[in-house]
Amino acid sequence: MLYLLLSILSTRPAVVIVDNVWFYGNNHKTKILNTGDTVKVIKKSGDFIKVEFNNATGQLSPGVLIDLKGPIGEEELLIFARGYFDEADYPKAVRLFNLFINHFPKSNYLDMALYYAGLAYIRWAEKLKETDTIPGLKFNPRTKRWYYPGDAFMRLITEFPESPYTPKAEYQLIKLYRQISQPWSDFLLPIQHELRMWQNFIKKYPDAEEYILALMELGYLNRVLFEITGKNTYRSSAIQIFNEVMRLSSGSIYEVQARINLYEIEHNRNIYKY
Repeated sequence: MLYLLLSILSTRPAVVIVDNVWFYGNNHKTKILNTGDTVKVIKKSGDFIKVEFNNATGQLSPGVLIDLKGPIGEEELLIFARGYFDEADYPKAVRLFNLFINHFPKSNYLDMALYYAGLAYIRWAEKLKETDTIPGLKFNPRTKRWYYPGDAFMRLITEFPESPYTPKAEYQLIKLYRQISQPWSDFLLPIQHELRMWQNFIKKYPDAEEYILALMELGYLNRVLFEITGKNTYRSSAIQIFNEVMRLSSGSIYEVQARINLYEIEHNRNIYKY
């Protein structure tokens, strides 16, 4: 009994960080492990690590694992998750970021992990087909597109209001609101609500990197509302906003986009199809 207790206490959780890892257990069954699968490290045995998976023990190369209780296990897991994100392998990034969030709830890097987990979900959803089913994502039957409801972003904003990732999360949540509310179908309330969300954002985060992006979104919605309603107040607001973008971002792509918007408004070109 004492041996069994010591054996349990000595095991350490580890995560597989690559796909197609063969595990041959003492139950004489072969399993294929993939990124995000977790095992229990029992001990190092020569050039291999003895692990337990699904109640069977076997050996794996240390190069395919991160020991989550190791001295830099936290940092290694975050680096691999971010690496898969940068490589646009969003399913693997999601799995590893979620593992990080669940395994290191007190981490100093938790706000970063929450933000990139949400962003990975967004990028993943953009690549999905209508027939796919992915936990954590929802389907908009009107647009026939998958979208991420923003759980990680909302947690980030609630738990880390002073984080540098918080304005980025709020920016993404407003963008997600549009995915959820579309198609607008000439229904003004969701467009007007989103417009107010962008107005609040630029007041709250005047120094955020996303400030210019938020101004562009605000200008766009004023154009849409003008085209739908014909009210010149929206037209005037759009012109004012795009001129402000040009003033604040001289020489950037945003200046170019703002200049195009101003030209199209002046020449009565519509951007919203209805």
